[in-house]
Amino acid sequence: MATLVVLRDGRWLIVHNIAWGYDMGDQYAHITSNISPSMAGDPIDFFLTSGVREALDPAGTLLLDSDGR
Repeated sequence: MATLVVLRDGRWLIVHNIAWGYDMGDQYAHITSNISPSMAGDPIDFFLTSGVREALDPAGTLLLDSDGR
């Protein structure tokens, strides 16, 4: 199921799957989206969990609101 991820910098991403991890000393996880399996026509994006403002399901239901609104 696709998820709409809205980042703090104003970008929004359609995310089908993620690979995540931490580098030594990182406070926040890094996310690579749409990489495995790759989705034809969907870009691969890279972002930090600290950069996520909201996540919504395809119906527009709020799944995550990191600002607590």
